[in-house]
Amino acid sequence: MKNKSSSQPIRLKVQVMKIGELALNSGCPASTIRYYELERLLSAPKRSKGNFRLYEKHDLVRLSFIMQCRSMGLNIEEVRTFLEYRDHPRPNCEKIAGLLEKHIGKVGDEIRMLQDLKRELTRLRGSAGNFHR
Repeated sequence: MKNKSSSQPIRLKVQVMKIGELALNSGCPASTIRYYELERLLSAPKRSKGNFRLYEKHDLVRLSFIMQCRSMGLNIEEVRTFLEYRDHPRPNCEKIAGLLEKHIGKVGDEIRMLQDLKRELTRLRGSAGNFHR
């Protein structure tokens, strides 16, 4: 798993995180984390004696999946459907298969667009090397 703001894998030194630490480790604002809890995409966390929310690594993994889905344009209900299937997989689920196929296609389109952009930027970099100051 990688932190949103860098290409380095996330390495947690602690087993339990407060909401601010989860926000920092995931790149997701604390207000959005609370919203995902209200929408029941994230389970209600355990609480400390001081009533602080306490999250574990599995919460970070789940939150990262939610964020990836949302960054690809999935709405809350689609994310909920994927999470339910992820939590309780079952064979021959046409609803899930169709939704997955739709979003696999979107991901493929996004990859192609990014590859086109990379080629264009590479071309520009090559021509920029020809200018001298």
